[in-house]
Amino acid sequence: FIYLENNTGSARDIQITRNRFSGSTAHDIRLVKVYGALLQGNQSTGHRSVAPSATTVPAFSFSGCRQLTVEGNQIFNSYDGGIAISMVDDAGLGGLVSRNIKILGNVFDSPGNNVADITIGATNPATATIGTPSLVSVHGNTFYKSGRDAATITVNSGLRVSIKDNDITQEALTLA
Repeated sequence: FIYLENNTGSARDIQITRNRFSGSTAHDIRLVKVYGALLQGNQSTGHRSVAPSATTVPAFSFSGCRQLTVEGNQIFNSYDGGIAISMVDDAGLGGLVSRNIKILGNVFDSPGNNVADITIGATNPATATIGTPSLVSVHGNTFYKSGRDAATITVNSGLRVSIKDNDITQEALTLA
């Protein structure tokens, strides 16, 4: 629904606030190489991708973003996960690492999913030529019944990742 890419040299201080997304089959919000954005008070309900089963398409996806705050959003019944933070590889030329990302005070309620509500970094960073997300804070979020056989928060790769003061009911944290 909302897709922004490549504002690293132009627009700053982007605000995506108080939107409602329902039943989407792609990302509700997808930001690629965005510098300086606030996502606040948005609600995503019933997100389920139509991607092949080996591919996940989370409700909110951030690749190569910097100075991003995701605060006070509600993500309900997202079957492909709530938030994913990754890097961008520009055709093997080296990419843009996600940096200074704050995920604060959001509410996740996805009892049916089997994907982590928040995923940070690539599953196989050794093959990536572009580094890992850094300075990522996951603080004060609330997670209800966070999926069958899946972690609530998965950190595949990352530098200076801080996870604290979250209210998690059911599955716990996985560090891969």
